[in-house]
Amino acid sequence: MDGDLQNDPCDIPRMLQVAVEEHYDLVTGIRQKRKDSWLKTIPSKVANFLVRKVTNLSIKDNGCALKVFSRDIAKNLNLYGEMHRFITLLAFLEGAQIKQVPVSHHARHSGVSKYGLERVFKVVADMLLLLFIRKYLQRPIHLFGIFGFFLILIGLGTNAWLLVEKFYFGEDIGQRPLLIFGLMFILAGVQLFTIGIVMEMLIRTYYESQSKRPYRLKGVWKASND
Repeated sequence: MDGDLQNDPCDIPRMLQVAVEEHYDLVTGIRQKRKDSWLKTIPSKVANFLVRKVTNLSIKDNGCALKVFSRDIAKNLNLYGEMHRFITLLAFLEGAQIKQVPVSHHARHSGVSKYGLERVFKVVADMLLLLFIRKYLQRPIHLFGIFGFFLILIGLGTNAWLLVEKFYFGEDIGQRPLLIFGLMFILAGVQLFTIGIVMEMLIRTYYESQSKRPYRLKGVWKASND
C-alpha cells in the first residue's frame, strides 16, 4: 500500500477474505471517489486506457497500490526500474487469477505527489517493454526478423527500380538520394534480422543455462489409482 496514508488499512481484511475464500491469486483495489487533483486522475485514466487496449488485462485502476496477493505470485514478480506500477499486469503475465474490489481513498496526509503528466510517457515506454516480453520474448525472430525482411524487400525493390531507370532509360542515379535510401533500408533490414538471430540464441541460453521453462505450472495433481 502507499506510504502517504491515502489507502485505508481497514480494506485489507476484506481483500484478504476475498483472496482466501474465492481462491484468487491477487486482489487489487479500485479507488472510490478519489481525493486527487486532475493532474493525477487524468494521467491515471490515460494509463488505464492504454493498458486495457494494449493487453488483455481489463483492470479499471492499475494505479491503486493496495493489493493482496499470494506468496507464490510475489516470489515470481521481477520488480526493477519502475515496474512497480505494473504489479497487477506482471502478475497477470504469470498466470494469476485477479479480482477487483472497491476500496476507500483519502486525501493525502503527508508528502507530495511524484506523478504528473510526464508519467504517461514513462507508462508508455514500460508498457512497450512488457508488450514485447509478453508476445515476443520467446520468439524475438518473429518481430525483428519480419521487420528486417520487410525493410530488405523495400530496399531491393527501390534499387531494382533505379537499375531499370539506369539501363533502360539512361537516367543518372549516382546522385539520387533514393539510391542511398535503398541501401540504408537493406542494411537496416540485415541488422534487424541479425539482431533477431542473436536474441534467439540469447533466449535459448537464458532458459537452458538456468533450466527454466518457457511456461509456468500453477500446480500438479495426481490422478487417483481408483
